[in-house]
Order: sequence, then C-alpha cells, then structure tokens
Amino acid sequence: MFNEAETNDVLTKVRRTRNTSDRGEITSKSFRYMRVQEQQAAETELLNIENRLNEPEWVQSRITGEGRKSLVNRARILRRDLNELAVPTDLAGPAKNALYKRLLHLRDTIREDMPPHEIMRRNPAGAVDWHTRWQNKNKDAILEYKNIVHALNPGDTSKDIANIELIRPSMLQPGQSTFMADAQIPGHMAYTSVPDENWERTFGHLHNLNSPLETADGPSLDEITEARDRDDDGAVAVEGNAVSIIASEIKALGARMEALEKPKPRPKRVMPQEERERRNKILRDARAAKRVKTLNEAAELKARVTGGADVDSDVDDGADVPDSTE
Repeated sequence: MFNEAETNDVLTKVRRTRNTSDRGEITSKSFRYMRVQEQQAAETELLNIENRLNEPEWVQSRITGEGRKSLVNRARILRRDLNELAVPTDLAGPAKNALYKRLLHLRDTIREDMPPHEIMRRNPAGAVDWHTRWQNKNKDAILEYKNIVHALNPGDTSKDIANIELIRPSMLQPGQSTFMADAQIPGHMAYTSVPDENWERTFGHLHNLNSPLETADGPSLDEITEARDRDDDGAVAVEGNAVSIIASEIKALGARMEALEKPKPRPKRVMPQEERERRNKILRDARAAKRVKTLNEAAELKARVTGGADVDSDVDDGADVPDSTE
C-alpha cells in the first residue's frame, strides 16, 4: 500500500508542469525537480546562512534587524525547496517502474511529428513553423519527460541528460547524404555511401574512356584487372603469367604518363600575303605621319625662338678685316 501511494504521489508531481489558478490566485504551483547543480548550490548557500546565524553574539551584533530577517527568510525558502524539489534518492522499485513506463510513453508522444535532425539543421522553408507547432503541442509532455529523467537519475551531473535532442528522429540512415537544395544550409551533394559497383552498373564507367590515359598504347586498366582476377583456365590471358602481367601494367602506365607529360607542338601560324601587306602599309603611314609631325614641331619651335624673322649676322662676309698688327 505504501509503494502504491508513493508511486501515485511521484506520478502526480511530475505531471504538474503548469500553474493552476482560480480567479487570479494560484491554487497549484508547477513542479520541476532541481538539477544536481542547483541542489548543490542551494545546499551550499543554506550552510553559509546557518553558519552566519550561529556565529557568536559579538559578530551577530554587526547584523541589522532587517539583515537578520532576510537571512532567516532565505534559509526557510531554501529548506522548503530542498525538501520539495530535490530529486529523491530512495524511490522504491514499483515507483521507478511506473516512471520508466511513463517515460517510454512520453518519448513516443514527443517523437510523433517531431522535426528530424536534417530539418532542424538545414532549415528548409516551413521548418520554423513546423517546430513551433510541434513545441506548443508537446510542451507539457516535454516538461514531464524532463522531470521523469531527473527522477530516475539522481546525482547525475550530465548537462544533456534530459535534452530532447537525444531522442530527435532522423530522416536518413547514418552515412547517407542530407543534401537539400531548397534549404538555408543545403550542404553538399555526395555519393560516398554508394558502392562503386552499384554506381558503375547504374551510370556507366567511373572514368572517361576517351582520356589520354585510356587511349594510350598497351592494355587498358579494365583488361589488366580482368586478367589479374581470372584464374589460369580463364578465357582472357595477358602474357601468360603474373610476372608478364605486372610488366605489361608497368609499361602501360609508363606510356600513359609519358603521353600525359609530353606536350604536343603547336602548329606554326602562316600570315596571308594580303594581311602582311595591309600591316606593312599601316606601319609606313605611321612612320610618315611621325616624321611630318616632328618637322612641324621643329619649325614651330624655330619660329618662337627667332620671333618670326631671320637673324642677320653683324659681320659682312665681303668686308675687309683690319689688320691687328698696324
């Protein structure tokens, strides 16, 4: 009988996730188990207050009446919270079983129509409204779920122990692509989880058959692989044994690498005769124009220096030059 009463009391507590009121007065307060960190902080604060109130008289004389009253009220509130909201550590087996059964039911209820990881991560159109609608519908169930998780794990200091992200569903299996072209964070297109044989069967060869590596002399990679995988009785044989196959493979790879590294010579361009004559004429005209421009500039400079008239020499070429010896 005691176990049944305890079970009903615990289930009633964890379900009381909202305040109920009557004509503006709260008749029943919501219930939330204290986290381990909150409980430890409350116990430490209560211990400090009790030590302060139990100090000698000459120390307490420094505390005013209002200060002492505030400490007493705070200690009373902390004791009440620790007594009512602290996670019980002595739950009986039937109570734990009932809580766990309720936890499984709430988990299925919360996961119903819950936006999956990919939607929350990529944020496509409509994701915000979807999440808001789901959260408003399951708010009471989420709070009750958190209460039960803390009740079943007393003393656990994990920060995410009651995080509902741990039960959020996923659209795809691990390893598959989550690419969404219409999302805010679309991601990258990838086929890493598709085996090569399935890809080749669906889309054809994995490499370009017309590439220089494939068109070079020697057996192709497919022929070498096929010959290497078959036994001695097979229909395909390349040089007879494994040694010749390896030698052929090395030779083929060397030829392909040489074909890739050796650049092809560029053909020499021959200019037509008409084009050559046209360009030569342009060059001749340009040189002639440059000469004319230079002569014009020289004449203009000479005119500015001489003032527009020729300068005559003061010495007559035909006059007699006096003899300096006379």
